Amino acid sequence: MKTILLVLFTFSSYWVVAQSGGYDKIGKLRHGRAMVSKGGYYGIIDVDGNEVIPVKYDHIHRFKKGRARVSVGGYCGIIDADGNEIVMPKYDYIGKFRKGRAKVSAGGYWGLIDRDGNEIVPVTSSL
Repeated sequence: MKTILLVLFTFSSYWVVAQSGGYDKIGKLRHGRAMVSKGGYYGIIDVDGNEVIPVKYDHIHRFKKGRARVSVGGYCGIIDADGNEIVMPKYDYIGKFRKGRAKVSAGGYWGLIDRDGNEIVPVTSSL
């Protein structure tokens, strides 16, 4: 019974936060945070309704190991769970990380970055 009441309270409090924040949509609560959208842009709020990640991204992928790929204005970047931009949105494409590295492209050229955004292979080779 306590579990059900907690879930209902959490859901209803998020509805209030979503309405008072002027958000169009609010996602599921995961790890104390929820994705929100407003005017076609996305961000993330915490359990108190504070914006942890500003509502400015066209898309935010799921977080994996504390990082998420984001896109804004046609460019891709990477943020951490606190909203810090690890990689500013400057790439045309960022692939999924495998073994700590991800393929990136910009202007028709390809390279590799690590989880901290360092270019391991500079974006200079075309395919």
